[in-house]
Amino acid sequence: MTMKKNKKPRVSSASRKLIALATMVALTASLPTAAFADKAVNPSVVSGAPSTAAATSSDSAASQPASGDDASVKAEITKAKAIELARKYLSIPDAYTLQSSRLSTNMQENGLYIVWNLSFINKVNGKVKGTIEAGLDGTTGELLSYYSSTDNSNAKPSYPPKVNREKATGVALAFLNKIRARLREAS
Repeated sequence: MTMKKNKKPRVSSASRKLIALATMVALTASLPTAAFADKAVNPSVVSGAPSTAAATSSDSAASQPASGDDASVKAEITKAKAIELARKYLSIPDAYTLQSSRLSTNMQENGLYIVWNLSFINKVNGKVKGTIEAGLDGTTGELLSYYSSTDNSNAKPSYPPKVNREKATGVALAFLNKIRARLREAS
């Protein structure tokens, strides 16, 4: 009587690499953010979480994180003040309503970093026609990021562009100077 050995199914090299990558990502994601810090972090602020985000809708309270979120996250700039500053800095039209806001914390080289992320939308007949997103420093109110898009389905693509690189750079610098002036006024 001859016994056959049970052969294990072969796993390809690509499958092994994919499994290793997925394992590495899962393990890295489970580490607290403080593990990547260059210096000690106040554990009462980080609470072992990689990041803390308080997502709120436009109709929720206008101050700090929504209930149930990490109470140790305190921004010096309230949600209402962040909205006011974003509208001022970026001249956000009244037709744009606040769709969402989020207070998040991230670890940076110099410690914990608190950011208000705001998203405004313009709806016409139930369709989103424009989006403006802004990120403001939760401590100083400084504008950190900005994104804007509009849905103009009637616009025809033009090539070559109507402005050259030099003129586009001038438009960008004028925008930055306008924002800088508004930042100075607010402080």
